[in-house]
Amino acid sequence: MNRTAASLGVVIVHALMLWVACGSPQQDAVIESPPRAGAGPPRILVTNDDGYSSEGIAALAEALAEFADVLVIAPRANESGASQSHRAYKRETIQLYNVAIGDHLTGYAIEGTPTDCVHLAITGLLSEEPDMVVSGINAGANMGDDVLYSGTVAAAMEGRSLGMSAIAMSLCGKTHFETAGRVAASLVGAAETLTFSIGRPSASCPFHWYQ
Repeated sequence: MNRTAASLGVVIVHALMLWVACGSPQQDAVIESPPRAGAGPPRILVTNDDGYSSEGIAALAEALAEFADVLVIAPRANESGASQSHRAYKRETIQLYNVAIGDHLTGYAIEGTPTDCVHLAITGLLSEEPDMVVSGINAGANMGDDVLYSGTVAAAMEGRSLGMSAIAMSLCGKTHFETAGRVAASLVGAAETLTFSIGRPSASCPFHWYQ
């Protein structure tokens, strides 16, 4: 058993098969969630630590948007290595920016860490809680002790600590984001009671599952 993963209660999956412009800050503190008829599609909060303009978060959001109501709230700047730190609480006001996510979606950015994004969204920004938090796709591996420092993994852990199912998605490289997005989408139903941190190694690596 991977001791770091066990101590954090995280399942680490290493799988072979495993997307910008910034507007004016908003002053309103509540984001209205889309209405849902009956059971309806799941509501998924998407964030990352590479910032809202990264290729990875666009690929992830677009893959999830095929079957879910997706809301992106991500750091305005790169917050890699932020771990589960909070900074927004030090400010008297939080500015919320309308931003483009890839070529087809929109979302919000804040001056804060991935943990800030998740915490603020769930505890006040959203009119209704999401069903799940999905973080990523990180441009770089999050394996072993990396999970202690990763803002990507920390965002998922924050979601789980607030009662949400959560997935963190990372790549050992800067290609195949679309593939990783599809894998994350396929795992949404499996993350009902656990927090997953998923990484894609190079194509020459075998498949490993640690838990």
